[in-house]
Amino acid sequence: MKKCTLIIVLLALLVNSACNPPGAKNNAKEIKYEISSSYILIPVEDKAAEVKLTIDFPGSTEVENYWIRLAQNRTDYWVKLFVEKYKGKTISIRFENPGNSSFGINNIKQSDKFEFEYDETFRPAFHFSPEYGWMNDPNGMVYLDGEYHLFFQYNPYGTRWQNMHWGHAVSTDMVSWTYLPTPLAPDTLGAIFSGSAVIDVNNTAGFGRNAMIAIYTSAGEKQTQSIAYSTDKGRTFTKYEGNPVIANPGIADFRDPKVRWHEETQQWIMTLATKQTVTFYGSQNLKKWNMLSTFGDGIGSHAGVWECPDLFPLTYEGATKWVLLVSINPGGPNHGSATQYFVGDFDGKNFVADALPYPLWLDYGRDNYAGVTWSNIPKSDGRTILMGWMSNWDYANDVPTHYFRSAMTIPRELALLHNGRHLQ
Repeated sequence: MKKCTLIIVLLALLVNSACNPPGAKNNAKEIKYEISSSYILIPVEDKAAEVKLTIDFPGSTEVENYWIRLAQNRTDYWVKLFVEKYKGKTISIRFENPGNSSFGINNIKQSDKFEFEYDETFRPAFHFSPEYGWMNDPNGMVYLDGEYHLFFQYNPYGTRWQNMHWGHAVSTDMVSWTYLPTPLAPDTLGAIFSGSAVIDVNNTAGFGRNAMIAIYTSAGEKQTQSIAYSTDKGRTFTKYEGNPVIANPGIADFRDPKVRWHEETQQWIMTLATKQTVTFYGSQNLKKWNMLSTFGDGIGSHAGVWECPDLFPLTYEGATKWVLLVSINPGGPNHGSATQYFVGDFDGKNFVADALPYPLWLDYGRDNYAGVTWSNIPKSDGRTILMGWMSNWDYANDVPTHYFRSAMTIPRELALLHNGRHLQ
């Protein structure tokens, strides 16, 4: 039995004081922790109700809010707050409606190590899975200097969907992966929903030549689009102070930006899911965007919301065709989540689909959703490589794993073929 140990030193005692703040409502409790170790470990009970935690870090102008299934009767697993840089200082955690049991709060502890059973039953050997916690959509897949970067929708505070961050791992072969620290966490604009990443070879955004730039949805009260940049090959990111770069036009579903450089028109093209359509935006610098066109009315499947679009060229018999992927939930051919696609032409402004028998489905299985392609693959390689989320919203929260949930599909190379009737 392998134990996954992030930092090994010794277990420290927790020093805290608890009180009910003046005017506290909803049975709120606030506890102060004098930090003496690298982690605060919080006990989780998988079937417990979610409790809102508001964390006030010393010296920070912002507070962090997370929802955690705080243990009420037993501990199914632990989640960690990384607090090493606050050693010797005091942080405050406020618990909203922590439940009638004091079990969870009383069992919070500090430690210099975080251990769990990595090689648990059902941990896949070849499919990527998160180290621990919840994972869904692949995000920000980009190649740079010999490394394939895989970012992904991630909840480090539980094994069910909530608290969306971007997780991060890198690989040199898309088989063996190295986990890296979480690069993007929720902020005052909201949770960090799906998006993409590009390499700004020509420094169009002004963050530096070859900066890695993440484009993502800020999921606050209204969904908006934001960017963050890295100048150390994706190890750390700085959020752009001018976020959001695209405001919400007044719709609920406005998310999942997939960005690519369009050489013919010398601009960045964003493909964005907007209700049950796709909207295309153009930009010279990734900061200021103009709406170009929309696609989707009256074509394809509209049985569910459209998500995680991707637009890319493929070559068939020497001619370039453009493929538009759109994930849909529900409405798949075998129920639940699935991905449809369209084949056509794109001129830098409008996508026009060929007359084909839509909907066309990328996969007729039930476990390939939100798939998108890697960007910045070298021309010498030439492949268009897709990876999807190997699950389905019909049952994603209920698979029988313990410390983690979900895995990714094995990477697939995409190509256009003729089936005797039409391109597919």
